Amino acid sequence: LLEHSAVEAEAEARAILHGDPDNAAAFRLLGKALRAQGQPGPAEEAELNAVLATRRLPEIEAAIRAIAERRLDEAEAILRGVL
Repeated sequence: LLEHSAVEAEAEARAILHGDPDNAAAFRLLGKALRAQGQPGPAEEAELNAVLATRRLPEIEAAIRAIAERRLDEAEAILRGVL
């Protein structure tokens, strides 16, 4: 979508976020679309929101707990599956 029109990609991302405000992929798309339109400030905000939304994924939370408990092999396995 982004290859065709950054404006259309922005609209699509915003539509997704309207129904799913924690959708990290939509925030990433929004950030790319805004950068393509020369809007680095709003793009950074969208990218930060993507990171924050990703943090709320159950798999990421499990990896964070594993790291805190020094179960690094388990954390690595979880993160490799997600990322």
